[in-house]
Amino acid sequence: MKKTAIRKDPLKGRGVFAIEGFKRGELVECCELILMDLKEVRDTLEGYVYQYSKNKAAVALGNGSLFNHSKKANCEFYFHYAKKLLYVRAKKLIPPGQEITINYGYDKALKERFIVASCIVTGK
Repeated sequence: MKKTAIRKDPLKGRGVFAIEGFKRGELVECCELILMDLKEVRDTLEGYVYQYSKNKAAVALGNGSLFNHSKKANCEFYFHYAKKLLYVRAKKLIPPGQEITINYGYDKALKERFIVASCIVTGK
């Protein structure tokens, strides 16, 4: 049974929400990745990709590219580079109905581009 659903938030647009609760440390989602050169990322995609490496961006399949950013994210993400996978795990208890968020972890150039304050990349 799927434990998450895409719902609309009036301020942020689409987001991923818990249908059932998640325990701290529980795997929320494992996503296959499509890799591309960072220079290929255009306006349409820039809000949906992860910085995978210095020169690569990743589109996460499933719900992976729909998690919204929060400085107080309730999940963390990390890459399995050999398998080209993204893992999203609960950092704390997530009750049913709560939005599942991650900290995007932009590097300095992308922080300036997206006007993001301070982010920490987890799992690198």
